[in-house]
Amino acid sequence: MKKSFLIIGIGLLYFTSFSQGTRPAFGQAGDPQAQKAWEELRRKVYSKKEISVSNIKGSPFENDNFVPAVIVYEGKAEKEIFARFDAYNDEVEFKQFENENAEVYALHKSSKISCRFGAQELFYLPYKTDGGQSRIGYMYLQFKGNHYWFYARKKKIIMEKKKAYNSLQRSFPARFSEVEEFFIGKPNETLRSVSLRKKKIIEALDEADHQKAKDFVKEQKLNLKEPSQVIALLKYLDSYQDSP
Repeated sequence: MKKSFLIIGIGLLYFTSFSQGTRPAFGQAGDPQAQKAWEELRRKVYSKKEISVSNIKGSPFENDNFVPAVIVYEGKAEKEIFARFDAYNDEVEFKQFENENAEVYALHKSSKISCRFGAQELFYLPYKTDGGQSRIGYMYLQFKGNHYWFYARKKKIIMEKKKAYNSLQRSFPARFSEVEEFFIGKPNETLRSVSLRKKKIIEALDEADHQKAKDFVKEQKLNLKEPSQVIALLKYLDSYQDSP
């Protein structure tokens, strides 16, 4: 399959005609500005980690297939595409057409640009690791309220092959393994890594919410090792703060 890579920038997603104040469609045929920007950005290549996947079991992609998706710019749907998430390189690859031989591009990494896969939306956001280091990467929105946000970050790592040295041991080939991390944040604040444990989840909340959270978890018998039950807690706290 012929491959080239495109960085979709703000100029491509938000072309502006200063004389008329109009906003041409993404890559709109017949619009010289849109077409020029499209051609210029096609020449920009992104770099991937150089690996040979032929001897590695599994896949660097969350889903090997290109599936229907939508490029979203600042919350507004801009372009229907076919995309897949490369969880090893932390890249969104996409095609304009479903054709197997269609060129493959890379979505520009920007916090203003997200990719919507059905009901799931993938955002490129800054975050703090468990050790306090600043990072930025793709993560799926799980819950977004007025007071708390909850995201999941999926990535693929390579587990090195393991050779058996005697009959009691087992050999394992090199393989891709998926790792999932979770983050809690508030509007206009950097997301912070959080373990799915009751103590860690409550510590990630505002101090004023600690007791309410403990009471609700006990009342509802929530298991905060489950993302869905963390969402239930955050929804409750959001509704509690929003009530008069």
